[in-house]
Amino acid sequence: MFDDVAGLFHENVMVAYQDYISARTSRVAGRSKDLRLALTAAAALFHFREHLPKKVRRSRAELEKACGDYGLLGDIVNASKHGELTRGSPRIRNATDVQEMVVLTEYTDEQGTYCDSEKIISVKLTDGSVRELGEIITNVLNFWLNELHAMKVMSKPRAFVLPTKSKPVSRDQNVSPDLEMIQGVRFKQHWQLTRYNYETGAVEPIDLTGYQLKFRIYKPAEVNLVLTHNETGKSITRTVLLNPDELDRFRQLRNDDERQNYLASLGQSRKALQELAEEAKDIEHLLRLRQ
Repeated sequence: MFDDVAGLFHENVMVAYQDYISARTSRVAGRSKDLRLALTAAAALFHFREHLPKKVRRSRAELEKACGDYGLLGDIVNASKHGELTRGSPRIRNATDVQEMVVLTEYTDEQGTYCDSEKIISVKLTDGSVRELGEIITNVLNFWLNELHAMKVMSKPRAFVLPTKSKPVSRDQNVSPDLEMIQGVRFKQHWQLTRYNYETGAVEPIDLTGYQLKFRIYKPAEVNLVLTHNETGKSITRTVLLNPDELDRFRQLRNDDERQNYLASLGQSRKALQELAEEAKDIEHLLRLRQ
C-alpha cells in the first residue's frame, strides 16, 4: 500500500490529521463530520506503529511510557471500534464517551451580549476528567514527528499546534454555526454553553438550573456581493448568509448605501469583502501584465 515509512506518514497519517483540522476550523456542524474525521486521524496515528520496520518498532507499552497520550489514543480508537471496553483498565470505557460538541461562549461589550461558537471533540475519561480529542491527536502527531526525526526518516519537524480561538473574541469576529441535517434521519448535536469571565480571563460553564431553553432552526437567506471591473465587465461574487433577524434588518433599510453599510458591519460580510478585494487585485495585476 505504501512504499516507505515517509510515504505512509505523509499520505495517510498527515492527510488524516489535516482533514480533521480543516473540518474543525469550518463553521459547519450537525452530521458528525468532525467526529468521524478525528477518529480516522486517531486510528492512523495509533496504528502507525504497526507499519514501522521491526528493527525500530516499539511495543505499545514502550510508546505509552514515552508519550502518555499514545495510550489514551489507543483506548479511544479501540472504544470507537468495539463500542465498549471490558478488559483491563482503559481510561475510556464507551464509544459514547467521545462526543462532537459545539461550544457557545457568551461575551459582552458596549452593545450588549453576543455569542461565538467553536467545535471540539470531548472525551470523558473513567476518572471523571474531560479531554479534547484534537489536543490528544496533536500531541501524538508531534510525538511521531520527533520519533521519525530520531530515526533519520525526516528532517527536523515543526511542532503542530491545535488551532483554537484566542479569548475573548470580539463582536466582529464571532461565528455562528451552520447546521447540516438529512431529512428523515435523526439529528443529534451536543452543545455546551459557557460565558467569558472578563475579571479572571477564563471561560466558565453557565448554570442552566431553572432555565428553559428555546432552539430555532431556520434556512438562511442568501445575499450576493458582486464586484465588477469597469473596463472588462468581469464580475466576481461572494455569497453571504443572513439569519432571520439580519434579513429583517436588511429589508428595513431604505437605500443601497444603508444596505451596503449594514452588510459591511457583519463579520462574515467583511470576510467576503476582503476576499473580493484580494481577487480584484489579482485580476488587475493580470491585466497589467497583459498590456
